[in-house]
Amino acid sequence: LSPFASANISGSIGAESEYFFRGESQGEGIATQMRLHFENSGWFGGVWASEIDHEISSWEHNFYGGYSFDLSEDISFKGGVIKYDFDQYWLKIGPEGKNERADLKEAFVGGSYKSVSLEHYVDLDNSDLTYTQFGYDLPLGLAMIDLMLTWGRHNDGEDVIGLKATKAFGNWNMSLMTMERDGMKSHSSVGLHYTF
Repeated sequence: LSPFASANISGSIGAESEYFFRGESQGEGIATQMRLHFENSGWFGGVWASEIDHEISSWEHNFYGGYSFDLSEDISFKGGVIKYDFDQYWLKIGPEGKNERADLKEAFVGGSYKSVSLEHYVDLDNSDLTYTQFGYDLPLGLAMIDLMLTWGRHNDGEDVIGLKATKAFGNWNMSLMTMERDGMKSHSSVGLHYTF
């Protein structure tokens, strides 16, 4: 337990007007979300949860862990695994029912240089299912608003373009995000989260 005793622990709780993932909506309407994250000596892990609106589930829980390190002040790398769990109970570990989405697992690697980041995700059960995402923090400095542009590509060649603006008010973060998949499916969302 010693790694947890000295770990840096952070988290958030809040809501989004719509939750969408890699360009796909996970259900219309407000989605309550939470996150608990810890870091210690490069190791990190945590859980993220959100309400969804699917026939198979009303909740999505993501359990993740990995390792990150800084090569220099401007360059960093990370890698790890994510387990996506879909069931109807709040923070229930393990799938509730038998379905193809009950127990998805991905490995990921990523790196960043200053305001540019690149991440690659691979399904552990099907290496042909991949997702790659490029991110760029736009250096606008507008009233302390953080603005991030993302471009992602699914293994089938479909592109996902997103733009997210975030403004901090103490421990509260307000965000506005828009995302478009393959030039056809577009979504936008307003979020409010309390961080600790």
